[in-house]
Amino acid sequence: MKTFIIFIIFSTSFFLNSQSNVFEKVAYSFDFQKDNIKLFSYMGDKPYYKAETILDDINAEDIIKNITDFENYPQIFKKTIKFEVTGRENELYKIHAVLNFNPIKNRDYYIKMRVEKTKDTAFIEWFTDESEHQIQPEYRRVKFNYGRWTIKSIDKNKTYISIEYHNDWEIDKVPKNFLTMLEKNETMNSIRELTSYLRSK
Repeated sequence: MKTFIIFIIFSTSFFLNSQSNVFEKVAYSFDFQKDNIKLFSYMGDKPYYKAETILDDINAEDIIKNITDFENYPQIFKKTIKFEVTGRENELYKIHAVLNFNPIKNRDYYIKMRVEKTKDTAFIEWFTDESEHQIQPEYRRVKFNYGRWTIKSIDKNKTYISIEYHNDWEIDKVPKNFLTMLEKNETMNSIRELTSYLRSK
């Protein structure tokens, strides 16, 4: 029995670490900078995107407090229609979310999220929940969804923040170049919307 429990703990730990390593060895290339936000990408079969900036007027604790208020996401990220915490699994939050904007119309997905904090850095990361969930006919189910926020305190009101995405939105009949630019812009928009929300409070 003791051996079995140890095996379960080890297996769970290995699974979580393997999920978080999705972004660790990505060889990003710098694309461009706009509004003081840098955009990086790696164009594989399913591309990776990363946006980052340094904020001089918002402290890390305020960012972490709001970015971990998951059910408030539709107030922060305007294209998110729903972001519901459906349960907990140890340190993981189970989420059901809905997006609706052109061309990513009526998409829903299930993910698991976790928050990790060190002395001056926080990671909020998520990955696809591969459990069986009932298909809702009004939505198209997204089955591949990974992401990570990194928030690092540099000084009292100086904070590094980045967002990384590795998704497949299953978009048909859209030119690849258009879709690539859309995904790059939406990666940057995540930071824009978050900072705009924080500055408006």
